[in-house]
Amino acid sequence: MNLNFQSLASQATILIVDDTPANIGILVDYLEDRDFRILVAQEGEEALMRAQLSQPDLILLDVMMPGIDGFETCRRLKTIDSLRDIPVIFMTALTETADKVKGFEIGGVDYVTKPFQIEEVFARVNTHLSLRLLQKKMTEQNQQLLKEIAVREQAEKSLISSNEQLREINQRMEDLHQQLMQSEKMASIGQLAAGVAHEINNPIAFVNSNLSTLESYIGDLLEFIQKCALVEERANLPLIFQHEIAALRKQFDIQYISEDASSLMSESLEGIQRVRQIVQDLKDFSHVDDAGKQVVNLHPGLDSTLNIVRSELKHKAEVVKEYGDIPDIECVPAQLNQVFLNMLVNAGHAIEIIVWHS
Repeated sequence: MNLNFQSLASQATILIVDDTPANIGILVDYLEDRDFRILVAQEGEEALMRAQLSQPDLILLDVMMPGIDGFETCRRLKTIDSLRDIPVIFMTALTETADKVKGFEIGGVDYVTKPFQIEEVFARVNTHLSLRLLQKKMTEQNQQLLKEIAVREQAEKSLISSNEQLREINQRMEDLHQQLMQSEKMASIGQLAAGVAHEINNPIAFVNSNLSTLESYIGDLLEFIQKCALVEERANLPLIFQHEIAALRKQFDIQYISEDASSLMSESLEGIQRVRQIVQDLKDFSHVDDAGKQVVNLHPGLDSTLNIVRSELKHKAEVVKEYGDIPDIECVPAQLNQVFLNMLVNAGHAIEIIVWHS
């Protein structure tokens, strides 16, 4: 059966459950760019509530989380009738066979090993959403059950072959990436960094302003809902109206939305502030407006450069800053920051990743 995956993506909802904001950011950015609708939870209990409210088509579930872990979260999902058929792909740094067997026994359909390759995640999401669609069609069309089973078996065989090809492609891509990094590490990125910072700064400014206004609007709406509830209590409405209002509150889960809205706005504003800090770091790193020699303190340049290479180093090493009392020096800041960048990237390439825990 030929599936138009573009139309599938336009209606597919994916719930990402992970307590690491950096992982969430990578997955959300990549999958939203490919027209998926993305929901996010940072711990197991929240994931269960969001899944029941939104009925996602697929769940990407971290294994190691505070509170209940990914295995327990999956086990509870499979006890809920409306959720048990949702495919769960585990994201984990655990590599023991026993851990993988445990995941499959409680209902997981696949594993993505951390640190993950985003293309592999996308391929596995595509595969399991396609299988999910096939499963729904088989349920609706019992008369084609045998044919659908044969198609699924063929799809599983194709998946094994595709995974082998994907591993080979990933290895070739990694080799090419290392060659590219080696050839470009001495190239100046100052002008590019400044341009990117400028392009990002304007939309971030109005998004930040809109979020602040939206936060005020949501606060007013929640206050309005609370006051409506007080009026309802005082109005002594007929029981039929009281029951209808109570049913509407339950249907739209007003209590949960009221509790969650403020948290979502706060997290969104924190995320915008993080982006603004990254933009400022890009500007500090590039020093395009100060191309000549200056007498500067090295500490701000080191800080901005460390922020620029944070994603390169965060899974490989813990950076400990012990600057000491360094006097100001005369230099070209952008060029010196480039030297710091090359040294840090080289150091990161020299570190072999053994295992990374979520």
